[in-house]
Amino acid sequence: MKIGVFQYNIQWMNPDANNIHVEEEIKKYCGNAENPKLDLLVLPEMYNVGFSTDAHNFAEDMDGKSIAKIKSLAKEFGMAICGSLPIKEDGKVFNRCFFITEDGSVSVYDKKHLFSIGMEREAFSGGETQTIVSYKGWNISLSVCYDVRFPVWMRNKNNNYDILINVANWPTARIDGWTTLLKARAIENQAYVCGSNRIGVDNLCIEYNGQSVVYDFKGKTMATAESDEKIIVAEFDKEALEKFRKKFPVWKDADAFEMK
Repeated sequence: MKIGVFQYNIQWMNPDANNIHVEEEIKKYCGNAENPKLDLLVLPEMYNVGFSTDAHNFAEDMDGKSIAKIKSLAKEFGMAICGSLPIKEDGKVFNRCFFITEDGSVSVYDKKHLFSIGMEREAFSGGETQTIVSYKGWNISLSVCYDVRFPVWMRNKNNNYDILINVANWPTARIDGWTTLLKARAIENQAYVCGSNRIGVDNLCIEYNGQSVVYDFKGKTMATAESDEKIIVAEFDKEALEKFRKKFPVWKDADAFEMK
């Protein structure tokens, strides 16, 4: 499976501009015959508005223009697309991670661990369940930004997932923590880990320097970006993953527990 991670400067609270930019860059990438065909493209957290408690004012429903645009792009370019955006549902607003395939199938995960330090709990409701997506023979677990700090929630029980995705708006000031946590999640869960972050300075004067990254199941860096706009690509090998899990079955010795 070939996975691309697109990091870019999200335009502040401007869904139309961000949807246009994402579409343009996907077409530019896919229009270059030298680029590998992607199975999955991962966008950052709040891909269409940026991260702020004000984002709830731009919440759409699942039939809104942003999801419609992602569905259209996934179908046109024959790949799945993942990211997050503010979604309103049943009188609440969620920071919702979406996974949309080329055939129009939609899977979602609502961010559980809201960033209370940044007042996210004041504007959003937290999710309560994990989501594992089955796609092209792979099991893919979805997570959003702050979630990655909580290894119990991320625990890969009995190899339930093969790939962990974390979409983020993780600032420069704490970027070493993000990349370190992602690498740890890869090693302890014996899974590929894909982290997608943004770049630029938002309207709250918070700086983001990207550093989007893909780790293999041993924590080895497969692809990484610095602070410029780009799509990075990595190819995952299911046979190699399964061979390593069989040879070094750490997961069999994991502590049993239940989350309440």
